[in-house]
Amino acid sequence: MKIALIEIDSSHDECLYTQIKFIKSEKENHLTLIHDKWLAYNISFFDLIDNTIEFNPENYRWKKWVSAYALYKILKREEFDVVIFNTLNSSVVKKLLLFPFGRNVKLLGIIHNVKKLNSFYFKNFISKKLNAFYILNDALITNINDDIKDVLNILVFYPVYFPAYPNKSINKGKDEIWICIPGQVEFKRRDYNSLFDSIEKYGINANVKFLFLGRVNKEEERNLVYGKIKELKLENNFMIWEDFIDVIQFHNYLLKSDYILPLIHKGHNSFDLYKYQTTGTYNLAISYKKPLLLEKDSFYRDALFWRDAILYEKERLLKTINHLSKIENRHLYGHVKLDFSYQKDNYLKCFK
Repeated sequence: MKIALIEIDSSHDECLYTQIKFIKSEKENHLTLIHDKWLAYNISFFDLIDNTIEFNPENYRWKKWVSAYALYKILKREEFDVVIFNTLNSSVVKKLLLFPFGRNVKLLGIIHNVKKLNSFYFKNFISKKLNAFYILNDALITNINDDIKDVLNILVFYPVYFPAYPNKSINKGKDEIWICIPGQVEFKRRDYNSLFDSIEKYGINANVKFLFLGRVNKEEERNLVYGKIKELKLENNFMIWEDFIDVIQFHNYLLKSDYILPLIHKGHNSFDLYKYQTTGTYNLAISYKKPLLLEKDSFYRDALFWRDAILYEKERLLKTINHLSKIENRHLYGHVKLDFSYQKDNYLKCFK
């Protein structure tokens, strides 16, 4: 079976390797990864791929149509049996899907924000072209309208597999407890203010260190973060990156971390945002078997990772953190739905 996996937006490459492992778990599958130039370095660490095609779309007005047609010609020429869109909401992909595909081609795609499924465009055009939609967390199903769930083939998988990146030497104090907050520093996506408020209220143990594992590239947010750190004299309790963090460094710091903190709180913008889309923070925690620190009021209380989380009240966040100790060899995330075999079978069942 000839299969194409497409990511031309450079936005969700963290979802690729899990799908590659699922697809290539069946020997008869031949996989081509179609990607843009910005992903060339990250995918250089991937094994299992049979072929790669670099495709760089133009994202300016009418040129999107030119790009969509160029990609369409590639797909027709290669005569793929299955085409998977890693980012279904890409503007070029949405235009591509308006071109005619043969009945024998299976079209599948990941919808990263389930709110999009309720839109007129998806309900009336995209839904008629795709054989199945993938979403990235079971908990998101509750936020899809019933009339949509009744007519669409919606499958769930968790992108929790990553390639074996080279080891990087990282210094960490013997007694230090590292709490990682992965991703670019954005105040709309994470409640950093509550973190600093809680530190101000309860103080912070000298051995606790927060890793803002994503660059702070907006001047306003950079000033807020550094201003708070200086005001509260927390220079020894934070690690911050202003520049791009390459994929090797990113995953090595995750491996060294003791806990992962999403900083998603009720009453904050992050709470409403992640009702309809998941954060990769959860999948990173599952992948590296790191305990999650979650607010008790989170709407993810029915999620697969909830039973393994350490729960806190937002106002008492640092009270909880100051009582943490290192956890060694803890068995986490043993739910059957996170098992490779279960996930693989569920992912591949619409291929045939």
